Amino acid sequence: MREKTGLKEILFKGIIVFTVLMLTALWVTEVFFLDDFYRMIKKREITKACENVTAKLETADLDEDYLRSVCEKYQVCADVCREEDGMNVTLMSCHTLGRCALHSIDAKSKMAIYRATGESGGSYLEYFVYNDEKRYYYSVGEKGLSGDSELTVIYAVTVDTEAGQLLVIFNSVVTPIAATVSTLYLLLGLFTAVILVISAVFGYFLMLKVGKPINELTVRAERLGKEDFRCDVQGYLEIDKLSEALTKASDEIKKTEELRRDFLANVTHDIKTPITLIRGYSEMMLDFPEEKNDENIRNIEREAERISELVGDMLDYSRLVSGTAEPEKEEYSLSEQVREIASRYGELLKKDGAVISADIKDEATVFADRKMIARVLVNYISNAAFHSGEGEKEICVTLEKTGSDVTVTVIDNGKGIAPEELPRIWDRYYKTGRNNSRGASGSGLGLSIVKEIMEKHGGAYGVRSTLGKGSQFWIILPLAKHRA
Repeated sequence: MREKTGLKEILFKGIIVFTVLMLTALWVTEVFFLDDFYRMIKKREITKACENVTAKLETADLDEDYLRSVCEKYQVCADVCREEDGMNVTLMSCHTLGRCALHSIDAKSKMAIYRATGESGGSYLEYFVYNDEKRYYYSVGEKGLSGDSELTVIYAVTVDTEAGQLLVIFNSVVTPIAATVSTLYLLLGLFTAVILVISAVFGYFLMLKVGKPINELTVRAERLGKEDFRCDVQGYLEIDKLSEALTKASDEIKKTEELRRDFLANVTHDIKTPITLIRGYSEMMLDFPEEKNDENIRNIEREAERISELVGDMLDYSRLVSGTAEPEKEEYSLSEQVREIASRYGELLKKDGAVISADIKDEATVFADRKMIARVLVNYISNAAFHSGEGEKEICVTLEKTGSDVTVTVIDNGKGIAPEELPRIWDRYYKTGRNNSRGASGSGLGLSIVKEIMEKHGGAYGVRSTLGKGSQFWIILPLAKHRA
């Protein structure tokens, strides 16, 4: 399997490749299209000068000063003339170039240009080269530059004015660029070398700058599995965000790891204790047949039930989290369910000194999974009974409508929960009161199961608690007739 390329190498190579592509495009443009660009620019200048002059002619505002200013600006020569009795008559003229074809030709040649302009639809463009030996200009058509020779461009247009049709002729010179090109190539070669070196150096330092925090994040991420939960790498905005996300993830991992250790310790203790008791009662009844009585058998049954409940909590939570246990909703009376559960568990917990009452203020019907909501209520009541301490345990289950919802609250008179522990009681495996009697046993999954069930129903849940005065655990469900 081929080894994958690192981000640093890709970044460095990308900068080099981009630079090479840009330089290649520059070289191709200069080598193959420089002549065409130069010719195009000169043609654009002469046509622009023509537009300025013809615009003034059409409004009868053209004068010698304006014509000269245009010629000097665009480095052209110009003649404004007209035909009178078959002859060319010059009205205005401007000579700004050293050697100008326009001012070297006679009136007859200008008349030929006049006729050619008319035949071509009112505009005429042609390139000429001067022959030093024969001392005359000859046409090269529109082929463009011819070797290293100086090229003359003649551009003429006819303009209809109030004074009649006028001919405007412009002359521009395209000088040889061979020497300029050689100099340009030399400068371009030096520029290419410098840019490549700068790009390589820049890419290398950018690779180090970007790669260093990424490498640090990678090392820190690898340490997460070894319980090293620090992740405070600083860098660019994206690196800071990634570091912050890993820090949050590491905090969650740390918290989960702490909860997992507590859970294993709790489960080990909670399973070991009933198993030890079951073994003790069994051995006692085997060794002493007279001890085989109803009370000892009930003790064995009670401890076995504790193990079953613990395993059941773990299985139920696993199914809820994995999504294999989805609500099977139906419309039923929540009021009747609260009455029935409060009555049934009031009898079961009476022997533990618990008094459970139901205060049903309204009759309410909901659309929910009957068994899951029953599990929520049972968990709340069991939790209240278990954490109410010794002595008389008063538990009240209330139900009342609140607008389009119904609220069920389980109230106990226990010791309450410390404010700093309230946000964590819904975490799996978490058990309150490590230093007091609360949470002396149990899996720590009861409230986590409540949380999962209520979230699957789209309902609300929560707790209000005051140390020394007890707790109020509540849930809110939409009434059946108001469900979405």
